[in-house]
Amino acid sequence: MKPQSEEEAEAEQAHSDRLADRIEVRLQREGADDYDKILEEEIERLHREEGLPGPTLERQARSAEWIEEMNRAGEEALANPDPEVEQELEYEHPLVTRVTELALQWRRTAEAEGWRTEHAGQEHPVNELLDASLIAGPKLAGALNGRYWPPEIEFCAHTIVRLKRARGFLEDALRATESCHGEKLIKADRLGPIVVELVDFIRETDELIAELRAKLERGTD
Repeated sequence: MKPQSEEEAEAEQAHSDRLADRIEVRLQREGADDYDKILEEEIERLHREEGLPGPTLERQARSAEWIEEMNRAGEEALANPDPEVEQELEYEHPLVTRVTELALQWRRTAEAEGWRTEHAGQEHPVNELLDASLIAGPKLAGALNGRYWPPEIEFCAHTIVRLKRARGFLEDALRATESCHGEKLIKADRLGPIVVELVDFIRETDELIAELRAKLERGTD
């Protein structure tokens, strides 16, 4: 069977994101008691909007399983909010380890050296830097952890999509460093190494994406 293309993986991920967002909004508004009803209604509504045929029972089951998995992950994160707690994984990619460790280190240094005021909002450049870099780690983990690199060809397109999302957060963090520099929020001897690391992370992510695209182009493992 022909492996999924990058475009197909992007469309599938966008579909799943829209479904998850709509279900989350309705759960907050209507409560979890009507979860099954909400899930079925939102799947049908999204298919109508996209001009797709009604979902099969198999697809409904896959969607329900995916949503439940996301809910479990969210509950575990809330129950154990410490990002430094190690989780058992079959394989942890070195890039995930480096990004996560440095993001946590930057956060600790920011607290120790007072890079932001107590009432700084979410859009404060330091918060944007710290938040985006911290989110990038789990995003990369979703793409890279759990199986040895590179993945089998049938997983390449989906992995590319996840890597592109992680790269977006790294880019957000890098853009935030420009504001931090312009507003003199972080000393140059601290900010300089952060910029170098972020640029390196983005370069490595691009190399991984290019490797997977080449594998898809070849069409073989």
